[in-house]
Amino acid sequence: FNLGLDLSVMNFADLTFEFYNRITKDLIYDLPVSKITGFSSTRTNIGSMRNRGVELTVSTNNINKKDFSWRTQFNISHNKNVILALDGTDSDQFPSTSSMIQRIGLPYYQYFVIEFSHINPDNGRAMFFMNNVLEDGTINREVTDDPTKAERVAYKSPFPKAILGLSNNFRYKFVDLSFTLSSTLGGYSYDRAADKTQTSGGGDGLVNQLPIYYRDSWKQPGDIVEYEAWIPGGSTVMSTYHNSRRIHSTNHVRLKNLTVGVTLPRHLATKLQVEQVRLYFTGHNLLTIAAHKDYDPEVPTDGWMWYNTPPLKSFSIGININF
Repeated sequence: FNLGLDLSVMNFADLTFEFYNRITKDLIYDLPVSKITGFSSTRTNIGSMRNRGVELTVSTNNINKKDFSWRTQFNISHNKNVILALDGTDSDQFPSTSSMIQRIGLPYYQYFVIEFSHINPDNGRAMFFMNNVLEDGTINREVTDDPTKAERVAYKSPFPKAILGLSNNFRYKFVDLSFTLSSTLGGYSYDRAADKTQTSGGGDGLVNQLPIYYRDSWKQPGDIVEYEAWIPGGSTVMSTYHNSRRIHSTNHVRLKNLTVGVTLPRHLATKLQVEQVRLYFTGHNLLTIAAHKDYDPEVPTDGWMWYNTPPLKSFSIGININF
């Protein structure tokens, strides 16, 4: 089902609105099978999912005069993805890594981790919510420093709640300026590099890279910190446990591009025997304000960040000549 609306108001504003509800069936999926067959999975057509959302775009001619003009375009979209069916038994699936779960009623990408609570200020050990189901059906929210006693839970999703964009174009006589902002809100990423680096010093922690944030780890009783004590050869190896501390907000605002141009007045261009001459400067990814700053907030669809290279900040200067 798809419903759209286009609206134009006296050459001042244009609005486009769309609502959609899309159900996809017979998905191509790797269904786990017993390894006695010689294979771990078989590819087949099973399951279904729904994508439901809205998209809105508004374009306005704010000012349109001889020597000055200003145009704006704003867009926002929201999509909710839900799994409706899996295999014939509707059992949970764990795609390629135990940090994810696929379960009916949840998004296709959903993190499945033990839930980090805090660092014990007395001894510097990481504490986790137990999250086991009690006899009365309630969830046990007591904490433990033994991660093997903590139950994994479905915890957040990489899919953002909203994707936004804003563009503005200005012109004053022979000078023009344009810029575009982009943003996502409500999504989360999983720092897979932490599977190697957040070791607490245990296991092979001495041979892996030591993250800079361990400078602020627990040092003495009373420290209120985010990272546990670094103990070479310690018994707890944090990298072994997929936990919620590695899940970070991808909320951000980015200046995607900025362009400033200068067009020679027509009488000067005529003297040069050309139609038009325009000098311009363009910059890409000039500024990013992000909730989490250890890596780039624009993450892959599945939310996994695995030493991904961030987009380059680039600058260019050019000239356009029309004859």
